[in-house]
Amino acid sequence: MLHLIAVACLLAYAALLGTASLDLPGRLLGGVPVLEIRSLGGAWSAATGILLRIGLLWLRAAPLGALAVFALPDRDTRLSRLVRVALPATAVALLLLYLALSARTGWTRPGPFELILPGIGVVLNVWAGLA
Repeated sequence: MLHLIAVACLLAYAALLGTASLDLPGRLLGGVPVLEIRSLGGAWSAATGILLRIGLLWLRAAPLGALAVFALPDRDTRLSRLVRVALPATAVALLLLYLALSARTGWTRPGPFELILPGIGVVLNVWAGLA
């Protein structure tokens, strides 16, 4: 029963990820004009804005990994957990991430750089979900 709840949550979160409701406005992260990067404070502000954006991209896609792990039944040995839980969970979560990102852009293929940062979040959370 718990696996079915995890599958329902996984599909619901993938559908939510396919909408623009989780996107933050660009100015909310403190966009810095290029001319202000010349100073140390401006460079610090730009660096923290970029790191915050990367962290938010990881966190936005991370629940897909954990929910995909919880949707599959647990295994006894490490090798069977790797083969029968981690690899399918990663594949399903990355496929749902791809579909959600393509749905947000009007069903066009997302580029590889649009998939890298959220994909890292998915993989890290699959690993965390196995713990």
